Amino acid sequence: MKKKRSFWDGVWIGGLIFGLLGLFIGAPLQIFSQPHAVIRNTATSPVRVELRSNKGALYELPDLVPQTGERIALARRDQTLNATCLFPNGRTLKSEDAYILNNRSVLFVRVTNDAVWIDVGF
Repeated sequence: MKKKRSFWDGVWIGGLIFGLLGLFIGAPLQIFSQPHAVIRNTATSPVRVELRSNKGALYELPDLVPQTGERIALARRDQTLNATCLFPNGRTLKSEDAYILNNRSVLFVRVTNDAVWIDVGF
């Protein structure tokens, strides 16, 4: 004779399954809700890119190769960022300030030989 499962056994097993699914599906979604910066170097030489926050955080890419891009994760808080690019010949270019929100904001930075362009997408 088969043993019948009680209602509470089903609730417990269902909670375990939904908990594990929530863990494996929720973790990637949590990462995607974090703000990011996408930095593209369209200059003809490698550059060092520094993103400075008004909260004191510093994000840097020491050697961004020409015609490539990088994506970096930013702190999850409202902040104002500006980009500073240092070229190998000693020249420095700065961007204007850009305000990002604490979730799902994307900061786009494009570096050229003459300027640094910065924009925010939501």
